[in-house]
Amino acid sequence: MSHYHILLVDDEESILKVLSLDLKEQGYAVDSANSGKEAIKKLEQSHYDLIITDLNMEEMNGIQVMQEAKKMKPETMVMMLTAYGSLDTAVKALQLGASDYMFKPYDRSELFLRVKNCFEKLELQKKVNLYEKILNVCTICRKIQDDTDMEPGEAKWMYPDIFIQTRTNVETSKTFCPECLKEWKRQVGTEDENEPV
Repeated sequence: MSHYHILLVDDEESILKVLSLDLKEQGYAVDSANSGKEAIKKLEQSHYDLIITDLNMEEMNGIQVMQEAKKMKPETMVMMLTAYGSLDTAVKALQLGASDYMFKPYDRSELFLRVKNCFEKLELQKKVNLYEKILNVCTICRKIQDDTDMEPGEAKWMYPDIFIQTRTNVETSKTFCPECLKEWKRQVGTEDENEPV
């Protein structure tokens, strides 16, 4: 049984029922709200790790639900459900802080994958927050200053891979992620449009 708690928000009862059944089948704890206002009441009373909300609803839309949820608990993940043809609005929702979006009608396997991805992002963010409470992390270059066994502020700044190697004695390998490899090839002028990355 999953320890994650999901709140579904949609003004279409049939969507709420199907979504709820699908997610409960995967072991998630699921609550439902059939309006944005009802969702906010539930958010005031309970903790939710993920909100899956319809984008277009009467009185209070999905973006407004997300904004209110983020005021209460900034770490809450929010996924928008939107009808085909609303891509611009979905992109705007991402820019405003949504974790993901899906089109209606949704594909079950895609839903499960996207929900899993949201929870992976949530766990990663929790780890980052934990390390930022313990370690100094530069906002720009992401170097780490580890003051363990030293006076605060006296430790050298080091890149994360060096920090990991120093603290765990685990060797890290250096490589390119696909996006950086493509950008590096573009900068050095060796990019081949047809070459797989």
